[in-house]
Amino acid sequence: MEITENQVTVAVVYDISKNPIFSSTSEKNDGDVIFPSEIDDIVGAIRKLGFRCIVLDGAKSLLEYQKRDEISVVFNKSKGAIGVDRKSMVPMICKFLSIPIVGSSAYHMALCRHKYHTNNILRGMGYNVPLAQIINYQDKNLKIDFPIFIKPTWEGGALGIDEQSLFFSEKGLYKRVEYLVSNFNQPIIAEEFINGTELKVAILKDKKRDIYFVGCVEILKNSKALKYDYITRKDVLYGSVKYRLPEKSLFLKVSNIAIKIHEDLGLESYSRIDFRHSDQTGETYCIEISTHPDLSIGSSYVSALLQEDINHEHIVSKLIEGALPK
Repeated sequence: MEITENQVTVAVVYDISKNPIFSSTSEKNDGDVIFPSEIDDIVGAIRKLGFRCIVLDGAKSLLEYQKRDEISVVFNKSKGAIGVDRKSMVPMICKFLSIPIVGSSAYHMALCRHKYHTNNILRGMGYNVPLAQIINYQDKNLKIDFPIFIKPTWEGGALGIDEQSLFFSEKGLYKRVEYLVSNFNQPIIAEEFINGTELKVAILKDKKRDIYFVGCVEILKNSKALKYDYITRKDVLYGSVKYRLPEKSLFLKVSNIAIKIHEDLGLESYSRIDFRHSDQTGETYCIEISTHPDLSIGSSYVSALLQEDINHEHIVSKLIEGALPK
């Protein structure tokens, strides 16, 4: 399809040093980054839909871009630099410049980035969440019963999570917390570990029809259910994570909770909400909210919606259509 100047121009913004279409051979393993393969998938879908697409290198490039007036909508995949508010830069710029954007607001980006704050807000709203606290290796201030799970408070993509993240006693705990603080320079959250099924719920809002598309997958590790186990950074990077459909009753339960959380927090066009379903008590706990989920073709978000016959191209189309002015 020939693209004319009158068509929609989508600016995909993410943090790169080279054009992502040509840099997929050198993926970074040392940070919460967007992999070039995800951008390849998004850019490919945008062009298949007949939209003009440009790729900009983060918030600074968006500010410096000389033809900003030609941008119809920003497809935000920028993760910024450092700090709890690092994902907020592009949404703030778009708000200031009145550019439509795919994705959540700066407020929601920062809120859901801070796992401990999100946990407390959801608890105050009446949702089931694991007991949690910020743990300090100097004060040794643990107030939660074992087993506990520890991780950096501001990170995603299982960054900072490995085989030493689950503890059944204090042995080695504070040494691990000190290691995480020194390496990630941020608070460390300790959570009650919920043993059981892990589920990821994908939410996509069709703003034109004011309806939700919802899909859900159960997380597997090396094709096995998670029993006193969890996903590490290495599992994410090296393909150990697989998906399958959960039981129908569990799918309905977590999907209804996820939609309520999405609405109660005022999230925008899409989100992914993660749960653990306790095999012991039968209770379901929200463990994380992503306002910036991975949109690569093989991701949990896309895999979940594919179960509902919503493919990757449809997802990208709905997101762009929902962001454009009516």
